[in-house]
Amino acid sequence: MKRKAAYPIDDIILHRWSPRAMSGASISDEQLMSLFEAARWAPSSYNNQPWRFVYAKRDAPEWQTFFDLLVPFNQSWAKDAAALVIIASRNNFTHNNKPSRTHAFDTGAAWQNLALQGYKDNLVVHAMEGFDYEKAAEVINLPEGHTIHAMIAIGLPGDPAQLPQDLQARETPSDREPMQAFVHEGVFKRDKWSNLTPEEIAKADASGTAKPLRLWARLADQENPKELGVTPLHQAAFAGDLTEVNRLIQQGAEVNARDQYDWTPLHDAVIQGHVEIAKALTAAGADVNAQDNEERYTPLHEAARMQYPEIKKVLLAAGADSTITNNIGETPSDIEDRW
Repeated sequence: MKRKAAYPIDDIILHRWSPRAMSGASISDEQLMSLFEAARWAPSSYNNQPWRFVYAKRDAPEWQTFFDLLVPFNQSWAKDAAALVIIASRNNFTHNNKPSRTHAFDTGAAWQNLALQGYKDNLVVHAMEGFDYEKAAEVINLPEGHTIHAMIAIGLPGDPAQLPQDLQARETPSDREPMQAFVHEGVFKRDKWSNLTPEEIAKADASGTAKPLRLWARLADQENPKELGVTPLHQAAFAGDLTEVNRLIQQGAEVNARDQYDWTPLHDAVIQGHVEIAKALTAAGADVNAQDNEERYTPLHEAARMQYPEIKKVLLAAGADSTITNNIGETPSDIEDRW
């Protein structure tokens, strides 16, 4: 998608994004150190500079140890990175050893500097939370009083066609929520974008924002997903677990099961960009024209909103009706034009 800012901002802020496709080539120490140098100049409370970066380059002995920390999904694309970096911070101030409430906040500022410098230098810089935090602390010998926040994959840009097929359609800059979602004048407003209980979310006026609201509602009660009508097939489709999806289908799982929002497993697969899972579900008889009960979106509407052309092809080939309208009279083509 082409990003558009609502107000004037610098291009580097608007166009920085987090691709996954990397070439597998190495980068120089100078290239890597330039990123850490950018992080060094971030602001922090009392100039405490709590951020800590521990890295492994792909030709170093520590590379495999760092790589093994990643969940399989992240390993599938981060294998082509030139460096993996663990981001941590010191919890207390260095000048008096008292707790710093902003150590994570300050470290986020350093990460943003690093990411912007990486974009300027034509490097892929992608942050992740999908790794073993406890094992990472052991691997890097994290001192007491420090917190690990994330891992970063850094590398030279590569061919998106080399990514796993499910990720190829997602290799595009993402949009952002409107400012009304997070900017409040005077007082913090409890609205349909923030701070909602599952009950409030379920009753919210979701016009234009039902997608994130539905996801939040379903994630809000992870211990009791059945209460929301979420089946194992919904969960596997959302997570991108093709093996589990096929297993459940073979065992007779209902491919058109609906949660309390009338979302089917196919809706879940589509919104997450899982092409192969969409193929498996449609081949098993998934209803390509099923509509949810809030926005009246079909899977084809969701593919249009998320701009997943490959999934759109799968749905149309399976008989998706491109003339079905949502709750405000929009067809999938109308959605594409709007988003």
